[in-house]
Amino acid sequence: MNWKPEIDALIARQHENGGPFWSRSDGNIHSPAGFSTIDVMHTIGLLGGTAGDIPIVSDAVGFLETYQNNDGSFSYGKRKSKLPCVTANVLSVFGRLGVSQTDAADAAYAWLFPRQAADDGWRCATVKQGKSQEADASNPGTTMWVLDPCCSGKTTRKRPQH
Repeated sequence: MNWKPEIDALIARQHENGGPFWSRSDGNIHSPAGFSTIDVMHTIGLLGGTAGDIPIVSDAVGFLETYQNNDGSFSYGKRKSKLPCVTANVLSVFGRLGVSQTDAADAAYAWLFPRQAADDGWRCATVKQGKSQEADASNPGTTMWVLDPCCSGKTTRKRPQH
């Protein structure tokens, strides 16, 4: 199926949130839910668009990379925390858009792997699951985003050892 009209419609709305590439005017790339930079780029990838085929998507990938911190993690805004769920979601976007074999992706995975939870998943610490040891577990969404590029065969070039 050809999803070009839908991809073109999303691209036409890239300034709707007030900032570049579906970001808000304050630079947030993770909000509003459902139509943020991360969400729209993920959707374009799910519809078959790639950074190699669509120049504006390639530019948007470059924009996303400006949110990478020196340690490899990604933040959703210029003054926001480093969260495994945001880093994992960006990695999923990279995989879907065909740009997961980059230095940026390698650094992000290198940051994520040591943060793996005892149950072998990943957790976004903003979710409060309780104070008991049994409640200190991974989040399904964060774990799925980490694994998504691996499952689709679009993994990083290097696999950090943990």
